[in-house]
Amino acid sequence: WDGRIKAWDIATGKKAIEFAGLNAGAVGCTFSPDGNYVAVAGYDSTISIWNFNTGAIFKSLKHSGLMYHVAYSADAKYIVGSSTNGDITIWENNSFKQLKVIKTNSKGIYQSAFSPDNKYLIAGGEGNIAYIIELESGKIVKQLSGHTERIYAVAWSADGKRVVTGSSDNTVRVWDTATWQTVLILSDFKEDIYHLIFSSDNKSLYVNAPGAWFKQYAID
Repeated sequence: WDGRIKAWDIATGKKAIEFAGLNAGAVGCTFSPDGNYVAVAGYDSTISIWNFNTGAIFKSLKHSGLMYHVAYSADAKYIVGSSTNGDITIWENNSFKQLKVIKTNSKGIYQSAFSPDNKYLIAGGEGNIAYIIELESGKIVKQLSGHTERIYAVAWSADGKRVVTGSSDNTVRVWDTATWQTVLILSDFKEDIYHLIFSSDNKSLYVNAPGAWFKQYAID
């Protein structure tokens, strides 16, 4: 919230670089796939792209709503921003041209994630529903219902066979992308679920809740 992003060297534990000068609080950030840039979702309706090597701002992308989250596609062709007004905005990475603004029925989208083949997005937010969106058309092709409260976190497995959703109903749902049915519910939490990530071999799922640090689950 002080408008600063810090990056740390995991070998030494020391701060590697700090990006300062954001006009608002930073809600989400991520590295570009090549590691040369850091994209920051700001609470001033912008996504700012920072050069990791120099610490200088490279590009600022404007949006109509306050930004909650930003993500790159695995092939580095696209950037997606999720916002408080329920819109999902997709930019072309190289040109930074705005390609699509996808309207949802949600009052706010907290997080979005690309499928491994970059053909789809999963997005979750205020409406207790996770949206599956076809990237080329921008159409919502599936709505996943099951959570009873807002969805804070979403993720797609590297093999494309599963998606996961984490909610303030204190559960994580694992969905089969062939049938779009829930195949597993993790419910040993007493608080909101804020972040989810699959291991690269798809055998483990890491879940982050504020008071529980990260928990690892075997889901293969």
